[in-house]
Amino acid sequence: MSDRETLVAALEQAVAEFEVKHGHHTLLARPQPDPQILGPVEAAIDQCAAYQEVAGHLLYTANGGRVISSGGLRLPVFQRAQYKVAEAADWLLRLLSLRSANGSFRSAIWGISVTEEIRLSDSARLVPFATLTESFMKKHVTNRARRLYEDTAWISTSLFGMPVAAFVMDAPNFPYIRTDNASFLEFDRLQHEAMAYWIVLEAASVGSPLAFGYWFEYEDEEIDIAVWENWLTWTFPEVSPRIGAPVAVDAQTILDDTRGFLALPERFQSDLRRSMNRFMLSKCRTQLIDRVLDLALAFEIAVSGESESWTAISWKVAVRSAQAIGGPLDWRRTVRRKVGQLYDLRSKATHGGNLGSDEYVNNLQLIEECSAIYRQLLRSFFDVGVKPDWRVLELEPRHREP
Repeated sequence: MSDRETLVAALEQAVAEFEVKHGHHTLLARPQPDPQILGPVEAAIDQCAAYQEVAGHLLYTANGGRVISSGGLRLPVFQRAQYKVAEAADWLLRLLSLRSANGSFRSAIWGISVTEEIRLSDSARLVPFATLTESFMKKHVTNRARRLYEDTAWISTSLFGMPVAAFVMDAPNFPYIRTDNASFLEFDRLQHEAMAYWIVLEAASVGSPLAFGYWFEYEDEEIDIAVWENWLTWTFPEVSPRIGAPVAVDAQTILDDTRGFLALPERFQSDLRRSMNRFMLSKCRTQLIDRVLDLALAFEIAVSGESESWTAISWKVAVRSAQAIGGPLDWRRTVRRKVGQLYDLRSKATHGGNLGSDEYVNNLQLIEECSAIYRQLLRSFFDVGVKPDWRVLELEPRHREP
């Protein structure tokens, strides 16, 4: 007998016996089939050549691996056989024959609004959440979303509104059944690549924190045999933010920022990612002094590097930021002064000084102004395409408009 004939015969017998035992129950009240019914199904799977080729191998499903065993396959194939026996047998044999399958890495995004597809690369794109193909995980997000006070987008991993944007990265030929850890390595690669897009989107394009709930799904959801066990993996700044109404950002701005960042040398990208993460933390802090410290550190990481000058770090950061951003002399003076004032606050905070409650409004305004300057600094790096030679730039006249 062929594998298909063996499975069909065992499934027909199992379904018939189950109906005899439990046919008087309603569908909702029916118990799970007992080992006496499922035993022959398991034995039939054991006899299949297609199963014997992959027994004990790892099948990637629901963000994790499942060891292939006849005991683990007997219930899902039986459940399908209750509707159509032959199709259930075909489904199992097709599943066992797959070594790779097309899928996608997906994320719902809270804090940004997208009205049309924005193609970030050949494989990655931003899309309206509503346009995602229907799937278990899309329903998972939709069913848990609720209307929040003042149209807040996101408060926590268990309290969020309906996302209006999503990120999709195609994953063709994703490892499905393997004997090694290729599936996990590929998922890690997709995750790492996605986060490079996300930090630029947050820090440069939007300028405020976002929350990302992401997952992996197959193009053919039927091969995801444990899809109901899937879950959202969350990433957001280390200090949990409160994300207000979604921000609309021009598509060309997102494209320019993304392409500019990805064109930078890898080591400089790594430095800027640390800097941008610190910038996002400054946006999440509730205490003024913590915002000052994180923002100053974001500047410091971004403009770090060798110099022939041994002057104070505050002077270096202020001058380098002004020169990197460029523009007329008056504008560069403004940038240097604002960043210098930020470092004055930082110095007070780290050496026991008092920021002064009477200066709170002015200090808050300074932080917002320096945050805008920081984003200009990022874009100056994107424009140049390399990490500046600070020993030259500190002395070089610049003519770029602010």
